[in-house]
Amino acid sequence: MNSVIFGAHGQIGQRLTQRLAQNPHQYIYAVIRDSLQQQRMRQLGADEVIVANLAKPEELDALPQATDTVIFVAGSQGTDLTHIDQNAAMHIGDLVKQQNIAHYIVLSSFGADAHSQNTTPLRDYLIAKGRADDYIQQLGIPYTLVRPGFLSNQQGTGCIESRLSELDCRNKTIPRDDVAHILALITENRWLINECFEVIGGNTPIAESLAQLNQRAR
Repeated sequence: MNSVIFGAHGQIGQRLTQRLAQNPHQYIYAVIRDSLQQQRMRQLGADEVIVANLAKPEELDALPQATDTVIFVAGSQGTDLTHIDQNAAMHIGDLVKQQNIAHYIVLSSFGADAHSQNTTPLRDYLIAKGRADDYIQQLGIPYTLVRPGFLSNQQGTGCIESRLSELDCRNKTIPRDDVAHILALITENRWLINECFEVIGGNTPIAESLAQLNQRAR
């Protein structure tokens, strides 16, 4: 399986690369913004490294041939929401459609909403994420949108709570380790095609929770 990870040098991207690299059937393309990050990505197990400026996504006009899955975990940390968190995710979706790629997995956020009335500093972020999500859902491609609660750097617990809708994520956290685990399992199992789901830390083992959610989604 050939997987392309956008935002591979980010906190979740590095964890995801390392986890997918444990699967001998995975060939990983790590997309990064700075050529100085190449050595780190190869140490984590990336097979090839691609340097691309997601602030100018139009400069990326194709994905590697034979790509099976694209995982978008890039983010601007609030510095360029329109170009990276929104437009880059949308542009990559266009490429997925053009090249008939089997699965596009996007790390979104709980509360993502193109019309968000959120009164906190997160509002612009949630709007950008919501616009990207809406666009991707209307492309007619096989997608999965993952909407975690607040991300933490605590050690992963290996257990979550996940729902297709109406999960109360307010003030609820989930370790980045567990988010990377979730993304890896969805990649490897092709779970939750054409679904958007929310997830926080919980008491159910990750694989069990996702498998159950996948069954309910069918």
